[in-house]
Amino acid sequence: MLDKSARQIWECRRKYDLKFEQLRTPLTQYRPDGLGVIPYGLDNGAYSLFQPVKWARMASDSSNDPLCKWIVLPDVVGDAEKTTELFWEYYDAGHQNKLAYVIQNGITDDMMMDIWPKINCVFVGGDDAFKDGEDAWRFSQLAAQKDKAVHVGRVNGPARLARWFDYADSIDGSGLSKYTHSLERLVRVIKSYENTVQHRLF
Repeated sequence: MLDKSARQIWECRRKYDLKFEQLRTPLTQYRPDGLGVIPYGLDNGAYSLFQPVKWARMASDSSNDPLCKWIVLPDVVGDAEKTTELFWEYYDAGHQNKLAYVIQNGITDDMMMDIWPKINCVFVGGDDAFKDGEDAWRFSQLAAQKDKAVHVGRVNGPARLARWFDYADSIDGSGLSKYTHSLERLVRVIKSYENTVQHRLF
């Protein structure tokens, strides 16, 4: 998923022959694809700066948009307990049909027990140690078993892409959206992995 305009994503699709999707955020506020083709996920922008009014407006518009795959409720980077508190605080905002919960450092099975039935996507957040560690892997596998989508944020390099290539339904990375050389590097890696099988994570 790329945090770019729909026009730019169409250009990337044609140039690289890959079906890129859109990541929308309150920071850039790109509009959905006017042709009604490119799916998107709505992030909350909390990693940089959470803007609650803009996010709430975009979330409301996206709730019934068939192009929207999931809406990420507000989170606190690296803190599962505070993220869970925010999840329940915002849960009643009216977007229950397509919610994403961000797993963070400190996530436990007890925290997830009541959250699993409420979401359709697990967004792998947290710091680098968490994102590349056993807890993120285990909960992503649980999500897949429960028929939830798995999205991984901050995938900007080949090492993290390799780790999640066959196990994530989608990825994003700010570097991929900002820098052509970063995007092209990962496109080369993705194409090199096509028609291969990943047997293990580590």
